[in-house]
Amino acid sequence: MKANAGLQIIFAFFLGLVVVAFVGIGVNTFYPEPQFSMGGESSWSQWRLTTSIILLVCATAVMLLSLAIADAGPVLANGALLGGLFTMIVAVGMGVSA
Repeated sequence: MKANAGLQIIFAFFLGLVVVAFVGIGVNTFYPEPQFSMGGESSWSQWRLTTSIILLVCATAVMLLSLAIADAGPVLANGALLGGLFTMIVAVGMGVSA
């Protein structure tokens, strides 16, 4: 029984990482990085700040989704919750770097 619980924890953790990758790739697809130009630091800072806000909204939506699917299974709900948490950590890091 303990081996099954350990596998569920590992699966939930990696599902969270997949959610972060999915959200990150999705945001980069629809809001790409600005092109490099001389003296364009303000455009990069603006892009990081806007991306941070978009990621925070997506992370909140993923966390709400994890609450909605809690009855479907604890592993999926925990994975989605971890994905939202990891996405929020990435968003805060990007916002601080802006």
